[in-house]
Amino acid sequence: MRLNAESGRCISARIAHAQRLARSVSALCVHYENPDHQCPNGPERAAYLRMLLHFPGCEECRAVDENGKADNPCQIGDRLYAEYRQARRDRTVAQTA
Repeated sequence: MRLNAESGRCISARIAHAQRLARSVSALCVHYENPDHQCPNGPERAAYLRMLLHFPGCEECRAVDENGKADNPCQIGDRLYAEYRQARRDRTVAQTA
């Protein structure tokens, strides 16, 4: 999603965008180097994939303000994210039970 987001017009927005990309790459590297890494499955994975399909193609979800901060996602994006968070909570509850 961050790769498809457009950076702002001013230099500070572009720097902020580059910093967010760098943090994302670093987090992904740490995540995949973790030997306990497991990709989500079931409802969590399905919800995650729906978000991945929606956000990059949605103009409203990709919009950023003049400072490079993400504006609010559209209603569909909000709903997809809420479904994903609920699926994650459900998995966590099932693992601790």
